[in-house]
Amino acid sequence: MIDIPNWVEDNFSFSGRVKVTPFRSYTNDVYEIENGEKHLLKIYGEGWRTEPEILWEIELLDYLKREGVGVAGAIMGRNGKKLFMVDVDGVERLGVMFEWAKGTKPNSPFSLADYELIGQAIARIHKVSDGFQSKKKRQTLGIDYLLQRPLEIILKVCGKDKAGYFREYAKKLEEYIKSFESKGLDWGVVHTDVTFDNVHVTDNREIIFYDFDSGGMGWRAIDLEGWAVFDPATKPRQVAFVKGYRMVRDISDNDVAASPYLHVANEFW
Repeated sequence: MIDIPNWVEDNFSFSGRVKVTPFRSYTNDVYEIENGEKHLLKIYGEGWRTEPEILWEIELLDYLKREGVGVAGAIMGRNGKKLFMVDVDGVERLGVMFEWAKGTKPNSPFSLADYELIGQAIARIHKVSDGFQSKKKRQTLGIDYLLQRPLEIILKVCGKDKAGYFREYAKKLEEYIKSFESKGLDWGVVHTDVTFDNVHVTDNREIIFYDFDSGGMGWRAIDLEGWAVFDPATKPRQVAFVKGYRMVRDISDNDVAASPYLHVANEFW
C-alpha cells in the first residue's frame, strides 16, 4: 500500500509532517491531508477517469477561480503539475491534490432560503462557465451517456424478465427528454451533483462548490434540483432554488419542466 504521508511530502511543498485521514472511499479514494491547514487528496478509481478528462476538470476549476466563483481548486505540486500518477499496489492511478473548501458543511434541516442561495451559486457557475474553453476531452452528458450506455450494462446483468422493463423505461425517458430538447434546452458546463453534501458555506453565506467529478458538458436542467418535484412536501425547494437561480441567470420554463426527467436520467446512469 502506498505510504501517503511520504508521497505527499515528496510531491508537494508542504511544511512539516503531514497527517493523513481517510475521508471517503467509493468510486475514488479520498484522504484529508493536514499540516496546519487542510487539503484533500483524491486518488481516482482505476479506469474511472482518463487523464484528459481530469485535466478538463482542473482547467474548469482554474477558470472559475480566476473569474471569482467559489470552488475548491487543484494544487500544483513540486513538478509544476496538478495531475499525478500514483502507484497503488502496483497499479498506476491518477491523483489530484485539492484545496479544502473554505467554510463548513451546512447542516440539515435546510431552509427555503438555503435552496435559494444554492440556486444563485449554481447559476453563477453556469453563467461564468459559458466563457470556458478547453482542448481536453470530457464526457458529454447526452442521451448516449445517460441512457444508452447504462442500458447496455443493465441488460447484461438483469434477468430476462426485467430486460423489457428497462428497455421501455429508457425508451420513454429518451422520448421525454427529446421532446423538451426540441423546444430548446440550455447546454453547457454542469455539475450534476448539486447537493448540500458537495458545498461548504462561509461565514458570509458564500457557497463554495467542490467535487466536480461527475460533471461535464450537458443540459443545464440536470442541475435544477428536479428530484424535488416528485413530492409535494419538497416541491417548494425547487421553487426556491429556481427563484435564486433567476436572480443571477435566466433559465426557461422548459428547462425547469425538463429537470425531473434529467434527474431520473442521471439516476439511471
